[in-house]
Amino acid sequence: MPGTARYRSNHVEQIHTGSFTFDGGPPFYDSMTLGVAEECNDIVGNRLGANPFAHWHIDRDYPFLDGATGVWEFNQYPIGHHSPYFPDPIGAFAEPNWLEQANLAFKILAETNPSSPHVSLPSAIGELKDLPMLIKSWGQNVLKKLSLGNVVKDIAGGNLWVRFGLRPMLSDIKKLTQFVKVSNEKFTQLRRLRDGKTLRKRINLGYDQVISSKENVIMHSQGAFITGTRQNIYTSKSWGSAEWKLLPDSDIPHMSDEELMKFSRRLVLGVTSYGALETAWELLPWSWLVDWFSNVGEFIAAHNNSVPCTSGRVCYMRTTKGIAVFEVDHASIPAGITLGGQYKLEVTRKLRLPVAALSPVPLPYLPILDGGKLSILASLAALRR
Repeated sequence: MPGTARYRSNHVEQIHTGSFTFDGGPPFYDSMTLGVAEECNDIVGNRLGANPFAHWHIDRDYPFLDGATGVWEFNQYPIGHHSPYFPDPIGAFAEPNWLEQANLAFKILAETNPSSPHVSLPSAIGELKDLPMLIKSWGQNVLKKLSLGNVVKDIAGGNLWVRFGLRPMLSDIKKLTQFVKVSNEKFTQLRRLRDGKTLRKRINLGYDQVISSKENVIMHSQGAFITGTRQNIYTSKSWGSAEWKLLPDSDIPHMSDEELMKFSRRLVLGVTSYGALETAWELLPWSWLVDWFSNVGEFIAAHNNSVPCTSGRVCYMRTTKGIAVFEVDHASIPAGITLGGQYKLEVTRKLRLPVAALSPVPLPYLPILDGGKLSILASLAALRR
């Protein structure tokens, strides 16, 4: 790989030391580390390439005890629960393996491809033929006798009708209302490619959150018994980017602005030869289920060459964060004791991975069965019975 690997670290930390005495005896001391620490691995000297990047950041702050209770006396003494395990988000969101990276590359290429349509008009027209049948089937279920079985079937049929009939239709109508705006944006992109410039595009790959259950913890037990709770919250925000350049043998450099605008409108509506292939796949029965377990749809979209281009610098980026939320039970703090400072324990990881779609065939993967997918399967099972 061109360039040189580099490692950097920055530690802006301080050691806080406090003491306590028992029955007027000699003081006992304890210390805790507070502040910020960070480490970074990256590449220097490769400005034109896609470079990996990894950054780790931790911010720590803990309270301390002051005051006296009975024979115990505290002087800014570190609270006992001052070195808990770090809420490292890597435990909740592991780095993608090679297969996941390849699937991510196909997804990024499919959604940033200059040839991708805003709305597939051929698919929308092809799906209209199923609309009367869906309405008729749903209406017949409503008119039937309201037995428990028919109610369940009616709910299941209504769920499928909304997901596969009404919602896609409303989505296509909404996209069509943006036709002029999107056509102008596509025209600007094509003109940039026509002028020999590089097109850089970025997509959002989603947000995720994992919240652990609250656990009871002993905050301090030496001279004062203080309790509380701890809860870890993990978040992940990811996105992707890619660059596109026009191939030398393309006809686009010879197009006038008028021809380019007509072509951009066809691209937006998916009225191209490659759009016909995408439509054929979308209209196949159960193609949506196949796409749960493979990236066939994204594979087809990523290879759409209606605008002859080559891709480069395809990257997957992610920011994950882990936060420990502490709640001290103030009723457990003995009279005469006060807590100074606060609990703060945050770990942040930033990651950039160059990814490549090297596979010549669609790749399989195990789907995450979220609430939407489970409701579809439950509806199909109800109708089957």
